[in-house]
Amino acid sequence: MVKFGKLAIAALAVPAILLGTSMSASAATGTDGFPVLFASYADTAHHCTVVGKPVDGYEGVMCADIITSEVNSSDYYGIGQIEVYCQTTTGVTVQCADIDSYGDLYTADGAGLPIEFACGHNNGACSSGRNTISTLGLNDQQVWYQSNADCSTAPDSDHDVWQEVDGDIELPKSDAWVDLQEGGGNTGDGIEFTTGHYYICA
Repeated sequence: MVKFGKLAIAALAVPAILLGTSMSASAATGTDGFPVLFASYADTAHHCTVVGKPVDGYEGVMCADIITSEVNSSDYYGIGQIEVYCQTTTGVTVQCADIDSYGDLYTADGAGLPIEFACGHNNGACSSGRNTISTLGLNDQQVWYQSNADCSTAPDSDHDVWQEVDGDIELPKSDAWVDLQEGGGNTGDGIEFTTGHYYICA
């Protein structure tokens, strides 16, 4: 179920992962072949895409993440995160001139947790590194689970999740804008870039 409220837990560390790849501690799959993220292992999913085309040696990158954690043996949760940044075409992270990004952590039973992030110009300078915001950090929202029953066999349940990201990036130096092109979605869940479907289990 979707639950609101703050949790007294340690900050979550998301491993640095190469562009376009995902990471999970388990290779298990559930119904429909969706990978399983196990909260007891703090499994994560991390998927990135280059936005538009490079200009003057710079390009924008958007990432969609799912992060899991276990509070105790019966309570665990998943949060969504988006990560947006600029880099040189050789992979060196640099400060974007402006970012206007958004996304949702969706569950197959119809719930959606929104994320929005903006920086640059009137919103204050963007980070010189990677700009990240999560559903937990923005609105104290997470998908909370108190049962592991059928967690990887119910594609219409809240255990079936995916994170999307979309928006616009103003590149450094040229001030050129790039965005995800309509129809650029990678999973059939709309036009936005997403992690693809994952099951979250204990």
